[in-house]
Amino acid sequence: MLILRKPGTAMFTVVCVLLAGGGLAVLPLQAQTATGTTQSPTTSTTTTSTTTTPTPIASFDTFLDANPSIEKDLKQNPSLLNDATYLANHPTLKAFLNGNATVSAAATKDPKALMNRLERFEKSGRDIPKAQLAAFDKFLDQNPSIEKDIRKNPSLLTNATYLANHPELQSFLAANPDIQQEVTEHPRAFMHAENGFEHHAEKIANTQAANTQAKVDHPNASIQPIPHPMGRH
Repeated sequence: MLILRKPGTAMFTVVCVLLAGGGLAVLPLQAQTATGTTQSPTTSTTTTSTTTTPTPIASFDTFLDANPSIEKDLKQNPSLLNDATYLANHPTLKAFLNGNATVSAAATKDPKALMNRLERFEKSGRDIPKAQLAAFDKFLDQNPSIEKDIRKNPSLLTNATYLANHPELQSFLAANPDIQQEVTEHPRAFMHAENGFEHHAEKIANTQAANTQAKVDHPNASIQPIPHPMGRH
């Protein structure tokens, strides 16, 4: 057996020379020493994401918005929430209740109280997506006379004569059926939410302007944080 070591490396080559039947067999084996092992450090990055979970009443409102016929039935007769026949004929409602224990428990305890709570939630305007408020706010900025009218009297949003005399508003609502549904159900609540959105947008703009000016006047000063957005969505 002949052992050779190659200078400058941590690798050993063992050459076994076997003579058998007049033939030559060479079997190389390699072994790496622990001192010659270099391990690269690994880094791991943990990413955390924040998601907002809607409240049970908000989930219920979203479900009913997607199922207007069920919403109409339940508002007329809340006890249908516990009617086995009605639930069997409306599997989407049954599945929703099965998957939302809080709403299901409230429906079992007092279905009328649940529907009243839903009504208050809708009238508060908290169920209106900010995207809808932003779109309507932009429309009003472009139509100040309409904005003045409906801020004084939100019911004009559902007034056929007023809409006929203001085709631009009628066309906007027709092109935005989600907004039209909201203003049809609760015009005052919608305008209240839009007004809050507008004031919030102005507050953000003012804060950003103040921060920009502060950076110019006092480069090393701390910057005032921008308030959190209003509502969900």
